[in-house]
Amino acid sequence: MKLNKTREQVLDFVLESLSKEEIIWQKSWFTNKNINYVSNKPYRGVNEFLLSLVAYQKGLEDPRWLTFNQIKKEGFKLKKDSKGVPIEFWSWYDKKKKKTLTTIEYKTKVFTDPGYVKENIVPMSKIYYVFNGVDVEGIEEYKMPIYNKDSDVKDSVAYNVLHSYLDTSHIKIKSGEQAYYQVGSDSICMPVIERFTSDYDYLSVLAHEICHSTGHPTRLDRDMSGVFGDPSYALEELRAEIGSALVCGDLNLEISQEHIENHQAYIQGWHKAISDDPNCLFKAISDAQKICDFVIEVGELEKYISIEKDDFEVEMEDKVLVR
Repeated sequence: MKLNKTREQVLDFVLESLSKEEIIWQKSWFTNKNINYVSNKPYRGVNEFLLSLVAYQKGLEDPRWLTFNQIKKEGFKLKKDSKGVPIEFWSWYDKKKKKTLTTIEYKTKVFTDPGYVKENIVPMSKIYYVFNGVDVEGIEEYKMPIYNKDSDVKDSVAYNVLHSYLDTSHIKIKSGEQAYYQVGSDSICMPVIERFTSDYDYLSVLAHEICHSTGHPTRLDRDMSGVFGDPSYALEELRAEIGSALVCGDLNLEISQEHIENHQAYIQGWHKAISDDPNCLFKAISDAQKICDFVIEVGELEKYISIEKDDFEVEMEDKVLVR
């Protein structure tokens, strides 16, 4: 199947970085979730991956993106020589009736007439170009969100979300010299926190092993039978690598240097696998999004963000009163 412009660009970025022995998704560029300015909805999957890549390469801090038509409708103006980024939009097309279906129409057909769906309805993608907020005249200035990293690690959002996931999932943690997840015992082995250069290094490595744990049969149920050297093992590492980058982005964590060095061994294997079958990369990105969503939901990120926000507002009010 021919790749669209969005996927071609992602593929080129990834293969180029792997040929230079770089793991580009570990560059801590998922922290600001890219959103559509008008709908305020976050981009997901391949679109989020590409927009984050472009933002990282260009040093963009503004996560807001608009189509050309949205820029005009909002009364803004596109700056001269601005370049858009192609994103894909998927829908369902009814070949017999020659019409695009809404999500509700498609789901109704799936439940009422699955045979018709199999014979006549196909996925269809369209490409739209979006422009970053920095390329738009008239848009309000973007203000970076405040995130408190000065607190003790056990009081941090990241620590609480990851450990909430572990507790809820009943995953055992044991100490050892290496970090790995063992599906048979449903347990994670981690060096003690003192062995890491920082608390946040520890948490980013833990996030990676947690992503592996989502493959357990009681969770997202992936094939975890591969051993080192197998293509299936390398692809599970690819899913967990990208998934942990997404999770760390949501938790405002930077990928640790130790973590990067531990996974350099997979670079050539990934380069060959992706070159042979580009769709394995996009399957990995899709799976990584599911992994991230699962970890964030089970770990109750929204709850801990609310707690931190309330604590921060109280702290700021106290400072104002003191003045």
